[in-house]
Amino acid sequence: MQRRILARELRHLRERASLTGDDIKDRLGWSPSKISRIENARISVSQGDIELLLDVYNASAVQRERLLALAGQTQTPHSWRAYPAPTQEFLSFLEVEAVADSIRQWEVGGWCRASCRRRRTRGI
Repeated sequence: MQRRILARELRHLRERASLTGDDIKDRLGWSPSKISRIENARISVSQGDIELLLDVYNASAVQRERLLALAGQTQTPHSWRAYPAPTQEFLSFLEVEAVADSIRQWEVGGWCRASCRRRRTRGI
């Protein structure tokens, strides 16, 4: 979600500066498609790239601080963010899983039923 907010804000700043993707290409040497992917939140953008964009867009100090902080939040993948402390039940499950040497799965229907039916018809 933060990446989308950042992308929208960057687009807004570019439009307020009356700049196009071609203008950014000329100033930074980037392709217009890179700008489009950033502004549509299709790719993440580095802190350094955001600082370059903010310089080109003549962003105020307040805007810079807010957008750089927002960019810092987008750099951390969701799976790496802090989780609450695990419960004792979960830790016990992890211990059991760590020493397991096989997995058995039982299903009703699907492949198992068809396989069992073939065995019965073949006399296996």
